Amino acid sequence: MKKIICTLALLTLPGLLWAARPEIHIPKKLPKQLSADGKTLLQGSSVRVLIADPNPAAVPLKIPAPITLKTAAATATFNITYVPDGGEDLWGESCSSFPEEAKAAFKAAAEIWGNILRSSVPISIRACWADLGDSGTLGYSGAAPLHRNFSKTPQADTWYDAALANALAGSDLNTEYVDMHITYNRNFEWYYGTDGQTATSQYDLMTVVLHEIAHGLNFSGSMDYEEGRGYWGYSDDFKPLVPNIYDRFVRDGFGKHLTDYSNSSFALGSALTSGNLWFHGPRALAANGGQPVRIYAPASWIPASSYAHLDYNTFKGTPNQLMLYAISAGTAIHDPGPVTKGILEDMGWDIFNLPKISNPLPHNGGRVSSFERSSQTLQVQVHDADSCTFSYSMDGIHFLSKTGNLVNTTCTLTLNYGVDLISEGKNFWYVEAENDNGSL
Repeated sequence: MKKIICTLALLTLPGLLWAARPEIHIPKKLPKQLSADGKTLLQGSSVRVLIADPNPAAVPLKIPAPITLKTAAATATFNITYVPDGGEDLWGESCSSFPEEAKAAFKAAAEIWGNILRSSVPISIRACWADLGDSGTLGYSGAAPLHRNFSKTPQADTWYDAALANALAGSDLNTEYVDMHITYNRNFEWYYGTDGQTATSQYDLMTVVLHEIAHGLNFSGSMDYEEGRGYWGYSDDFKPLVPNIYDRFVRDGFGKHLTDYSNSSFALGSALTSGNLWFHGPRALAANGGQPVRIYAPASWIPASSYAHLDYNTFKGTPNQLMLYAISAGTAIHDPGPVTKGILEDMGWDIFNLPKISNPLPHNGGRVSSFERSSQTLQVQVHDADSCTFSYSMDGIHFLSKTGNLVNTTCTLTLNYGVDLISEGKNFWYVEAENDNGSL
């Protein structure tokens, strides 16, 4: 059997400077309010912006969804409310009617996340279609409630964004507020399709939705910067200072946790603009070849971009590109990537990573035709096969094999969760199958 290796490349200029960026629309900061019991911080999560890349890629990157999964098998659901024409987003920006084509792309992006995450609590989103002028802002998200010290909290005295807190608690901790607010700039030439065939003049809405939802899932922390000083904990008004769960994993280049720096200090400000910040969660490291994950920390602090994205120069042109602070026209990234999923796992998300199916043996022209999953099983089918033995790995460590059912030349293999799919930490890497034409 031939082994097919596909390489994707993105070509950009070596780096981006603040001066090279187009005018960016960043909504005003909202006043935060601590609940009477001190466990909820309203309008707490910071706003995060995704911009149009001022140095567009020569070859726009195309990354398909992780796998074609039946929607009925989703392990997390999303409730999306589209702000009607004449309404406003949380920051007072006027909203227009959300186009039906845009809703379809939004729904498809949410379904991808719904087949990656496990949560018994529906995740609620309020979405706005706004006129942000000719700014370079594609979209922004944030300002949902934060929760701490709730039932089943993994880490005491730590803020969690609403969607993650609810998933961990197993219940909606505040039914009066949605889990994330997301606004999109209607003035771009958007591609509303879900097939990733984005033209070089268009911006892929699914990609932008996937990105902004990731921020709402807690891909963001409390660090801030002003006039050379660094801040963490959201506000000095709320004592004692409490970090976000994201903050707890980020260290400087010397291994010092950012939360060990004094709040409102020039030392923290220097660290935040050092270009030398790293996410140190074990799952993220495993997804990054055993190395800490470099976080975006340019020498000039960029509001709503610095600290809350993967490093641009490290991850551009890779399967982890979704969580860069800028994307190019023509780009279509429908898979969050292993590093982003590892970061979310480290913070507490139960990620439905499918097992890595490696090299169905022997194959002799057989082709993997489908992967289907239910709540208890993963079924793999191979057509044109002459045998039905698979080798697969869990967590990239435990290599196993199993023989399926061969009828004529169609092999069907069923893997049962808790029996065939058991690993330390109950998490698995993505599906990866080898076949003669390099496709699933």
